[in-house]
Amino acid sequence: MVTATATMQYQSSAALLDLNGALERASERYRERLQSVCAELAGRQAIRRPARPDHVRLVGELADSGFRDRQWLVERDGRFIQLTELLYRIVEHADGERDLDELAAVVSQQTGRTVSGGNVATLIERSLGPAGLLVEGAEAGQHALPPARHDPLSVRMRVRMLGPRVIDPIARLLRWLYWPPLLVAMLVVVGLGHLWLYADHGVRQDWLMQVLVEPHKVMLLFGIIAIGGMVHELGHAAALRYGGGQVRGIGVGWYLFYPVFYTDVTDAYRLGRWARVRTDLGGFYFHLLFTFGLIVGYQLTGIDLLLIGAVAINIEVVRQSLPFLRLDGYWTLTDLTGVPDLVSQIGPFVRSLVPATIWPGPRIPRLRRWVAVVFATYIVVTIPLMLTMLIAFLRTLPATLSMMKLAGREQTQLLLLAIRADMPLVALGSLFHLGMLGLIGFGMTMMLGNVGRLVLRLLRSALVTGAGWLARRVLDSMSPNQGYVH
Repeated sequence: MVTATATMQYQSSAALLDLNGALERASERYRERLQSVCAELAGRQAIRRPARPDHVRLVGELADSGFRDRQWLVERDGRFIQLTELLYRIVEHADGERDLDELAAVVSQQTGRTVSGGNVATLIERSLGPAGLLVEGAEAGQHALPPARHDPLSVRMRVRMLGPRVIDPIARLLRWLYWPPLLVAMLVVVGLGHLWLYADHGVRQDWLMQVLVEPHKVMLLFGIIAIGGMVHELGHAAALRYGGGQVRGIGVGWYLFYPVFYTDVTDAYRLGRWARVRTDLGGFYFHLLFTFGLIVGYQLTGIDLLLIGAVAINIEVVRQSLPFLRLDGYWTLTDLTGVPDLVSQIGPFVRSLVPATIWPGPRIPRLRRWVAVVFATYIVVTIPLMLTMLIAFLRTLPATLSMMKLAGREQTQLLLLAIRADMPLVALGSLFHLGMLGLIGFGMTMMLGNVGRLVLRLLRSALVTGAGWLARRVLDSMSPNQGYVH
């Protein structure tokens, strides 16, 4: 019994020695790595005459924001970054000519706070430099764009079709449709027209079948919807111009799994809350004006396709009103709350609810109480809904692909028959259907790619979090267990 106990004690001692040796080796490797990182940081050349890169643009103070403290916005490569006044003034006056002390003097004079050149250097090193907002003055012109983070809910593959020089004269002319007396009158007229459509004339169930039976009507219907989409974008442009802003461009892009028009209304962030909301809702207003024109066109011509287009556009208005994706309803909600982009702020908002030791990282500035309640409600509703939509998309994907394959085969056969029978309209309709199937297939491929990237990002984040937890445990084991006496 004594021998067995001694053997166990010897084995335990040997195990402890092995563990201590492993910890010492890990500690040595950690020290070497830490020394190399410190040497690399020390070798970097400090920014002595800071300047803004070409891709950084000052937006200004966020008017009527949902934050308790004043916030300023800077745009970097199409993305907005919120800054305090001190950081914003540093970026504003960094022209590549002033050194750190001169820059500190200008910022101190404008903010009323005493700022030293060392303070400015620290803020640049810790915040503005890593964010890509300031670089050395001599490098400002040729500074490369920072790698853009993939955002599956943003409009991608953008192609600008119209620039400010073309849009601005049109927007200046159309802005008078937002003059309040004329706006109210137009809404009353539009309401009466839609009341006639849905209550008096009614929506016939055979309309959709008529469109599907005649292929050329499908193309005409999509043409009507596309024209309505361009009118929708002009509504945003005219609303922004009425508020005193200017559109940067109108173009086409790809959103989730379908092509869309877009309007760059970045200048709206300079305006107050209700001017921004008017800009968000301007597309709906012009869409309704367009559908009223279709109703009048039906009254004059009797062409049912015009009413079908009006109903389809109204359905699109309802879809875009939902605040869960980055459509007009979403931007209306963000501007009502005064938080520039709710989705991008979900992580910082949740972090602000838990101690920093549990979940370190960027935290959202303090929100007004009612804004925080709306934001929390939005998260509780939106996250489960989007997960449900994603699961439904993945579950129905095999059946959808099978139907697309069958439809593609049938349309190909119809195209060949139409060519042989010398039926150009039928052939053109089949080509259109095949093109639409191709677009849907491309969109679904893009959607799957977005889902894959999201999963990889979550896995990478989980691995990094696990590595950070392990590193903290190793550091704890390396540090002596000591107390602090006050």
